[in-house]
Amino acid sequence: MKRTLPLFAFILAACGSETEDGQRGIPIEIEYPASTTLRASVAEDHPGCVQFVSPTHVHLSWDNLRRRLMTADGDDMWRFSSAVSRPGRYVLRIEDPNTCGRGGGDGADGTVFTNKIRVNGTLLTVPTLTDSQEGPRHSFTFGVRDDGTVFN
Repeated sequence: MKRTLPLFAFILAACGSETEDGQRGIPIEIEYPASTTLRASVAEDHPGCVQFVSPTHVHLSWDNLRRRLMTADGDDMWRFSSAVSRPGRYVLRIEDPNTCGRGGGDGADGTVFTNKIRVNGTLLTVPTLTDSQEGPRHSFTFGVRDDGTVFN
């Protein structure tokens, strides 16, 4: 089933510390457990996709879907710190060159955590500023409560 979600970037000043993307408010720690080394077979079979997608990055609905580079943490974890300005529903999309050629675009379709909570992956029509594809793409949706708790 194809779903379309309206996306809003909330640009409101809020309490909290500034994160690596310059956001302030309720902290959101994103963890994407995946190889931090590009597989040679993917680079050989899908060079255009790999060039377009590299390096692994995230698009955040609360940050105007800008491309934000994730940080490799060891051999099998990507991380990114952000913050949302207020409680609500949010969408993120992770683009990983190792997923090139899998279908559903070049987006991560496995496990993603926000604030240590596994968030739901789904196919959504979520355009990004760098998208050249149309149609549904792998994305992750979650909510944030007043107290900063993340939920699905």
